[in-house]
Amino acid sequence: MQSVHDIYQKEMSKATEGTCQMPLGGGCPNHGEGALNGVCLDSAPHCEQSVRSKSNLVGNMDKIITDCQQGSSYFFIDDDVKRLEGSEGSEGSRVQGVQGVKSSEELKSGIISVPALVDLHVHFREPGNPEKETIKTGVESAEAGGYGLVCTMPNLTPVPDCLENLKAELALIEEAQNDSMKVIPFGSLTKGRRGKEPARFAEMMPYVAGFSDDGNGVEDDDVMEECMSRIAALGGLVVAHPEKGEGLESESREVERDIRLAAKTGCRLHLCHISTRKSIELIREAKREGVKVSCETAPHYLLLEDDEQQTLRNSLDGRFRMNPPIGTRADRIALVDALIDGTIDVIATDHAPHTEEDKRNGANGVVGLESAFPVMYTHFVRTGLITLDRLVALMSTNGMKILGMSDCVLPNVVWGVAREYEINPSQFKSKGRSCPFEGMKVFGKVVRREAL
Repeated sequence: MQSVHDIYQKEMSKATEGTCQMPLGGGCPNHGEGALNGVCLDSAPHCEQSVRSKSNLVGNMDKIITDCQQGSSYFFIDDDVKRLEGSEGSEGSRVQGVQGVKSSEELKSGIISVPALVDLHVHFREPGNPEKETIKTGVESAEAGGYGLVCTMPNLTPVPDCLENLKAELALIEEAQNDSMKVIPFGSLTKGRRGKEPARFAEMMPYVAGFSDDGNGVEDDDVMEECMSRIAALGGLVVAHPEKGEGLESESREVERDIRLAAKTGCRLHLCHISTRKSIELIREAKREGVKVSCETAPHYLLLEDDEQQTLRNSLDGRFRMNPPIGTRADRIALVDALIDGTIDVIATDHAPHTEEDKRNGANGVVGLESAFPVMYTHFVRTGLITLDRLVALMSTNGMKILGMSDCVLPNVVWGVAREYEINPSQFKSKGRSCPFEGMKVFGKVVRREAL
């Protein structure tokens, strides 16, 4: 059977004939701003180097979906390894090299010991929707995935917009967490997460990781600026979900606005689940200019691609349906490069469990705590795209820095990385079963958690 990878590559070769794709060097002579990884990807009508229209972008996605159901791989990391290996006359390979990675005695033995992981973005659904997840099942899922600290989002009932409402969540956290697995909640950015009036930040500040309105966002620029000003005065962190509106471009509009307000107010800003090329460009430039901004992406944005019609998102059983949606090939490539060059600070899962009925009815959200490290280790460390140390920074130490907890020590987790296995969501500790990596063969299972 022809692999999904081959089918997709054939279709993408047709689709990208509608873009310039001229090696840039010092810049494409027609539009140097269209650069991505040394290749011009501006659309055909605007560049003499292109030869045909881009209108047929990935017309064979139905075939890809069919083959996915038959067990073929639909991930594209092999392409990244080839793309970044360099060629004659280039500045050299950007791939770290599998031999270098495997020179570690730990890797040779098939056992690695790394700090417990940190996830700045999970949804444990309690209080409010315990049928989807509880803090207890969320903690069990996090432990199974090698985590030692997670931060829960405030899309809850009651909304944690004041200390009184936050106490309900804090009580449940106290019952569920343990010495080696901690949970820190986010407080709401506005009252009721309605985007109209700032929440009561000062009274919640000692108990939260920062403040966010989760998927609602804050549409009013003045309200967002007021929130940032107050939180900056407290030394706190604003965690923004740039996903207002429909379409991939809505993310970058919100990113641009939030960066501008962060620069104006001096507030620390963390941008959630970045998924597009344009957003990465804005964040990279903001960091150069000294704006206090950090960002995360998730494994599914690094390994999956969709077409402009979002065929993958609308297929199968909802395991590819999340917000923001999976991006295009150009988006994924930009994210991989940003992961390597340091623009992306952390890998978060956006672990968002739903009931099977909710997923059938179109709910956005997938689970990822029990698959994130194996997926990233298999496709980024074993391929040599990044080192194990870089993965640890992305999934543990950088998160602690963003939270201002660099001095805190997490227990180590021992992983077995010698045996390949298949991801099976039915075996997850989480109540959620909708995982985009179901059936994927990976390396990495938790052997034990070491005591502090």
